Amino acid sequence: MNAVYAGVDPGAKGGLAALQCVDGQVRQLECIKMPYDMKIVNVGKVQDFLIRNRVEFVALEQVILPNMQRGSIKSGENSGRLKAVLELCGITYISVRPSQWTKWAKVHTPGGTGITNAEKRKALKRRVIALCTKSGLHVPMTSTRFNATFHDGISDALLIGTYGIYAAHGETNRDVEIFMPSGYRLEVAWPKTKRENHEPERKRKKKPKTT
Repeated sequence: MNAVYAGVDPGAKGGLAALQCVDGQVRQLECIKMPYDMKIVNVGKVQDFLIRNRVEFVALEQVILPNMQRGSIKSGENSGRLKAVLELCGITYISVRPSQWTKWAKVHTPGGTGITNAEKRKALKRRVIALCTKSGLHVPMTSTRFNATFHDGISDALLIGTYGIYAAHGETNRDVEIFMPSGYRLEVAWPKTKRENHEPERKRKKKPKTT
């Protein structure tokens, strides 16, 4: 039986995505929005999701705490609760930085002048949703209303989970820290790609000496 992987976007508007890799193709099993009750993640529903889908490996997006504001502290606490659930369920997981999986998926924040940070984030979300659709991963809507939009938290979870599949097989070509259920941390430097192993180094041309 093929292993089941999960991608987790822990934000208040995040999501959970269960995936399988069958014959080299990523298949989507179930996706839900991150369950929250009064700004606190509902660990019971998260645990039900993991057990129901028989998840064996999780890629959890790392929460970046830029400062000690109230919202940042709450996000850090919820991330800790999610890690505790994974430990209790005996599930191996990796902590993935946002820049790590977006760079791997080749979805970058647009640059240029005259663009606000909010506009850049929205553009990045649209690119992630477009990549999911192109890859055959279904991104559900936020609601059934006529003005509903695609759930960008679930689209993030889908790509985070896909990154986790490649990381579990050592094909992300970057250093990933794996957290085992026992609490033991295993730092793994994944092997380089064939191109990097065999591509000859380019020699710099020497400039002719001037007399």
